[in-house]
Amino acid sequence: MPYKKILEVSWLVHELFQRKEKNMSRPRLVLIGLAVVGSLALAGIAFTGEFTGFPKLSPLYPPPPYLMTEVSMVSIVFEADETAIRELLPPGVEPVPEHTVGISMYVCPQGVGLPPFSATYIPVHVEGFDSPTGSKGYWMVYGFYGPDRVTAALREVFGLPVKLGTTRVERQGDRIRAILTRDGAEMIEATIKLKGESLGKISGIGNFPGIKELPSSQGTQTAVSELIVHRLPWHGEYFPAEPVSLTFKVSDKDPLRKLTPKKLLGASYISSMTFAFGYVDVVKEMK
Repeated sequence: MPYKKILEVSWLVHELFQRKEKNMSRPRLVLIGLAVVGSLALAGIAFTGEFTGFPKLSPLYPPPPYLMTEVSMVSIVFEADETAIRELLPPGVEPVPEHTVGISMYVCPQGVGLPPFSATYIPVHVEGFDSPTGSKGYWMVYGFYGPDRVTAALREVFGLPVKLGTTRVERQGDRIRAILTRDGAEMIEATIKLKGESLGKISGIGNFPGIKELPSSQGTQTAVSELIVHRLPWHGEYFPAEPVSLTFKVSDKDPLRKLTPKKLLGASYISSMTFAFGYVDVVKEMK
């Protein structure tokens, strides 16, 4: 209905400009047209419709928590170059001795608080932020999420280093392939092979430490920089798998190229997954 209203308004304004009445000057016609369009905009017709490229502006995203359900996630753990890893971490944050990095690629078809979205994120495994369920801290160094309102929410609310990107997950028999596309080109491709049937439902908590920077009121510099930990609870059906391939389809000048896997160590697939964004601890203020 909203786009029909916009077309009707456009036609009305067009008709007004086509009139030749001597008592109706062009400036007056312009004012009438602007008044009509403005009234509809204030009523929420022009800006709260069904256009996928024009999300609601108030709010662009609601405050957390965000509960995501029915997620399908492909994950691979690999060993990367120690120097490349340390370049991506701030001073004082130590990678695990094995120099392992993870990549998770998933599609989220539904949830509460955020619209359906897809994601690829790459975390370095770090010391000092172990979760209650025993996993190491995941320091996200790359993230690609879409659509844009999800990217905005994760950047503004949680300070995550995410950019726009689209991920799809495809299954053929016991093989599952995940592809990240950015700016119309495939950027990352991962393939895993399932080892057998599901091992059932499992749960966990992932600790995601990071630095959230709060800009000054002028937006020209960082006013406050906080070391935070985002604690992400999750639950899903676990399938053991083995990694088949992981390819970064980027140029040699792209920083991501430095994380090219030295060795693929393990993989998993989780279906019907539920997780929540929302619980953040401030560890300390950096400056």
